[in-house]
Amino acid sequence: MSNLPDAVQSIASDQVAATPSNAFPAIESTLAARQIAEALFVEMAWRTDHGQAPAALDLFADDAQFTTPFGVLDREGLRTFLTARAAASHRTRHAVTSTRVEKVGAATLQASAFVSVRRIEDGQPSAQFADWTMTAVQSADGWKISAFKVSPFDVEGSKS
Repeated sequence: MSNLPDAVQSIASDQVAATPSNAFPAIESTLAARQIAEALFVEMAWRTDHGQAPAALDLFADDAQFTTPFGVLDREGLRTFLTARAAASHRTRHAVTSTRVEKVGAATLQASAFVSVRRIEDGQPSAQFADWTMTAVQSADGWKISAFKVSPFDVEGSKS
């Protein structure tokens, strides 16, 4: 079963002529790569924002690494992090924009995006910003994130 909405999987499928029914097509166009990357970023954000953070684990490959300013998490560490996130008392909304995608191979892409996070905790709103980068690979189960990195963006101190 695919980890992305059917419409996104069909986008990639539409880019290729005949492929066996059990095979996922190669990335044939930059547009298809962009749509796949954006879908993964948005699904990650949506699931996190709507109390389904543990379901975001389905977006990741078994050997994925998730890098934060606090360290690198393997799949089990990510499971713990996402479970704790779902139990947290604060609410968030992520806005993902400025996605840039590079095809690395027929079944691999790298992408980056700028993310704005609105957070409400104890009735107090705040804003956080970050760059998200990922590598995604095609597998028998659909597109999966093999590496994901969150790099906070310091509005006050950044010059780039």
